[in-house]
Amino acid sequence: MTNLDLFIALHTAYRDMAVLAEANEWDQLAELERQAAHVKQELELKGGIKHCNPAEQAKVRELVDQTLEFDERIRTHVNPWMDHVRSYLSAITKENAVKKAYGQF
Repeated sequence: MTNLDLFIALHTAYRDMAVLAEANEWDQLAELERQAAHVKQELELKGGIKHCNPAEQAKVRELVDQTLEFDERIRTHVNPWMDHVRSYLSAITKENAVKKAYGQF
C-alpha cells in the first residue's frame, strides 16, 4: 500500500468509527480502533505525508481534515459514555473499600 492508500484507509476507518459511535456499537468501534492504530503505526514507519508527491499531499491534507472531523464526532459520543463508566467504576471501588474496612453487611 502507498502512503496515500494508508491515509485513505485511516479516513475510512474513522468515518466508520463515527457511525459506530453514533449507533453505540462499542465492541465494533473498539475493533475498528485497533485496526486504525495499526494503519497509523504503518504510516509512521513509512514516513507519513513526507513520502507523498505534492498532488497526494493536497489530498492527504483534505483526508486528515475530514478524519479530524470524524474524530470529533466519535468523541462526542464516546466521552460521555467513558465518563459514565469512570463514575460506575469509582462507585464500585468505594463500595469495595467500605466492605474491606467494615466487612460485608
